[in-house]
Amino acid sequence: MDCDGKLLLPGAVDISLNLLNNGPFDPDSEAGLGLATEQAARGGVTTVVAAMTLDPGEPADSAIEAQARADTGKAFVDFGHHLLLTEWDPGRGKQLRSATEAGVPSAWLPCQGMDSPNPSPALLLALLPEVPDDFLLLASPFDAAAVASNLNRLGDALGSEPDLWRETLTPAQEAAAVEALLRHTAGSRARILLQGVTTHLSLEAYRQGRDRSQRVHLAASLPHLLFFDGEEAAPRTWPPARGRNDQQGLYSALEDGTCHLITGAHKPRTAAQANGADPQTGIPMQGLSTLSRFYQALHGDGVARWRLSLGTLAHVAAADPAKLAGLYPRKGSLMPGSDADIVVLDPQQRTEPKADGKGDFLAPLEARPYDGRIERVYLRGSLLSEDDAVVGKPAGEFLPRRPSLR
Repeated sequence: MDCDGKLLLPGAVDISLNLLNNGPFDPDSEAGLGLATEQAARGGVTTVVAAMTLDPGEPADSAIEAQARADTGKAFVDFGHHLLLTEWDPGRGKQLRSATEAGVPSAWLPCQGMDSPNPSPALLLALLPEVPDDFLLLASPFDAAAVASNLNRLGDALGSEPDLWRETLTPAQEAAAVEALLRHTAGSRARILLQGVTTHLSLEAYRQGRDRSQRVHLAASLPHLLFFDGEEAAPRTWPPARGRNDQQGLYSALEDGTCHLITGAHKPRTAAQANGADPQTGIPMQGLSTLSRFYQALHGDGVARWRLSLGTLAHVAAADPAKLAGLYPRKGSLMPGSDADIVVLDPQQRTEPKADGKGDFLAPLEARPYDGRIERVYLRGSLLSEDDAVVGKPAGEFLPRRPSLR
């Protein structure tokens, strides 16, 4: 391997991949996990932890074994699972203990909208007394009651009030939700990953309240590090894109350790989907493809513009998510004995834009140039991707995980 003048980075770890109910990317579709992990391989992401459903009363160990069996042979990168929980059930505690023993010590509590009987903060609070020690819960602060009335206006305003999308969750509402979550989870024996924090007000609320709840970790999403609301044609993301000062605040928080890791927030849409509304709710659809330009974007917009150090990039993209997921040092590291997931990036070359990304799926990250180009990606020592093309077969393996002691 000729690495003269190149950067050697550990394969990135995205512990927040949710493909469920997402058209061709859904794991139950013909392409499913394969299509998403092929994009991940091109972006230097060699490990993903993806959501899987678990019905109330369903044995967790057999469901996890069946899901791992179904995904093996489809994934181009190594993968683990989170349980996707949308409702409370008296048997959940037993399920979570069984899932932990089967190598899935984590659950994702999605935003469901305020008409749900169990929006994620309420579900989170119901689960906290039942979870095993150091079980990881992925949560969001964005089911605040103040959001509901604005969401109801979106369907009628689609296409006529573009600024309304950003008004559905104001920075003050987001910060208040972060503060409340820290207050209500004080003393928890679970670990909580608070995803998608976007504004400097939320970062300040976390700084003021983190002594109360040492087990809450923050994650920034890739779209919010690349787009801001003053930029023409910024994609529709959830939470909404913020201002330039908020974006710089996220970079600073990654550098000083306030924000612990970066997730891809990978939720690709077709052009028709992105310009339309959900047929069931009437609410405008949001999401974009991110994984195919994960490391390229973070190097080009972060390191090359002096907003991230290389050491911080390796920590927040690889080491820290691997630790929180219970996969370190096998993943997220270039130490002896690790899995030899290696990304070779040339900082002197440029990643050139592609006209249409991957098929007809929106990939605005691929439409931009970046300083720095990935030459090769290795998975467990075998060449996986070269010059933006996957050359390996879908040889991703299911990774049983352990509770994190991070």
